[in-house]
Amino acid sequence: LKYWRVGLGQEWNEKWATHEFYHNYSFDNDAMDDLSSEWGLGVRYTYSPQLSFGLQYTNVKFDADGVDNDNIIRFRTQVVF
Repeated sequence: LKYWRVGLGQEWNEKWATHEFYHNYSFDNDAMDDLSSEWGLGVRYTYSPQLSFGLQYTNVKFDADGVDNDNIIRFRTQVVF
């Protein structure tokens, strides 16, 4: 597996932050050869130092013709104690 990743993050203030990323994949194994890249963006809201919420969109590209591409939406709650 060979891959590279580019990611950007921005803290807008103590409550809000955003991030973007891009991954590119190259596999030596033919069984996983369909996955080629993914990109995404997200936002995080920090309610308190112990509680934050995040929403992220990710687009995964599996093949050149775009038939098997996938769109993923994640909602995350993080509790620290």
